[in-house]
Amino acid sequence: MLLSVVRRASSLFNLMFPLVFLTVFAWIAYPKFIEPGLVRSAASSKAPSLSSTDELAAVTTPAILDRWEPPAQPVTRPGDNSLISVGDTLQVAFYERLINEEDKWSARSFSKRPAISFQQRTELSGEYEVHEDGTVIVPLLGAFPVAKRSVAEFEEDAKKAFEQLVGRFAFMSVTINRRPVYVVGPVKKPGYYKFTEGLTVFHVVALAGGFERTSVDLDHMLQAIREVETKQKTGDRLKRLWAKLDVLKAERDGITAAPSRNLLQLCNDSEAFSLIASENSVRQLALRNSQAQAANLAASLQSARDELESHQKLRDQVESGISVRTQRLADLDSLGDKIGRPFRSQVAADLGDSKARVQETSVALHAAEAKVSQLEKDKLTFENQTKIDLQQQIVDLQSQIAEASSTTSASSGALDAMRTALAINDDGTDGATMFQIVRGPRTNRQVINATGMESVNPGDLVRVLVNPPASKSPM
Repeated sequence: MLLSVVRRASSLFNLMFPLVFLTVFAWIAYPKFIEPGLVRSAASSKAPSLSSTDELAAVTTPAILDRWEPPAQPVTRPGDNSLISVGDTLQVAFYERLINEEDKWSARSFSKRPAISFQQRTELSGEYEVHEDGTVIVPLLGAFPVAKRSVAEFEEDAKKAFEQLVGRFAFMSVTINRRPVYVVGPVKKPGYYKFTEGLTVFHVVALAGGFERTSVDLDHMLQAIREVETKQKTGDRLKRLWAKLDVLKAERDGITAAPSRNLLQLCNDSEAFSLIASENSVRQLALRNSQAQAANLAASLQSARDELESHQKLRDQVESGISVRTQRLADLDSLGDKIGRPFRSQVAADLGDSKARVQETSVALHAAEAKVSQLEKDKLTFENQTKIDLQQQIVDLQSQIAEASSTTSASSGALDAMRTALAINDDGTDGATMFQIVRGPRTNRQVINATGMESVNPGDLVRVLVNPPASKSPM
């Protein structure tokens, strides 16, 4: 009797064990697939017990699948609680829900795999930049306004567009890659750094390695001394060049030399007039040589003119004597006697000598005229060359002034850089250190004077400025 009861209990246990095992497995593995009370209804129903195949079919019916939602999966998204900004990059991944009957590969490989799977849509996934108009463009889906909106709002719009295009449920993963922040100025490592929430100006400076520390060594001081000497020498040379230029311009224009405005900007009135007087004295010494040459040319020209005039007078006298002798010769020819013939021969000989002298005088006269003409040309050439030399000296002085001014500016820039470097204390800070934040798109830049605790936004440029106090300037 007892053995019969045991056998019946064992048979009942063998029949109920598969059903109980499958029910517990389905309840643990697929809690959302089973409608509330499904197992309890099946257990309390008087209908025949379901086999394992029928039970799995019951929990994968279309009615249940339509109400199924994918379990929430944690996705790391930097800045999920903040809004999307212009210039951010959205890393988007689209997944399409598939049923295993449609996913032939997974159906063959994993026959016991859950009936729902996901496949990534690579043609839609990728990195997309938020444009200046605040939109992001996804291929096939179009443009979405995302600026000043949350990731959840963008996901909702993108999912709707995906379902309208494909006709299937979409699952998305969105990660915001913020624009970096930039830092320039006297820091150790200027450049750009990854943005994180809660950054301040001090944090950015710390990321850049802190303030640049400059030690005042011997080489630095020697370089500063050399720059100071160069600037001083160039400044003195520049003053003399301006004074010399003013003197030459006054000589060219025929006016009295006076200090120009450029010279007065470099020195006071008394020093300017002293420089003008000094350069004027030097110029007068140089002019004496030119004036002596001009005087010699003028004297030679006058001597040649006097010589020409004497030759002209001599020729006139000889020509007058020729006319007298010609008349006497005619008178002797009229006598025609033997007494007048010897006198006629003498007069004819004198007449021939006079004509020869006229010829010689004409030659000398032409030579004197040529000499006068050449001396006049030499005088004109000398005067023109003097003017050309004067203008060339003015041009050379202007070039030297430009070069000296450039050298002075370079020395001043080097000294300013040294002052800025020396103005920073050993701890890397100074009371004159200031910060500016350059913010906004290219069309609307804003420069904000900030403190060290000012918050920094993605894409901001932090500018570190150091104005050295006058008491710290060694130059």
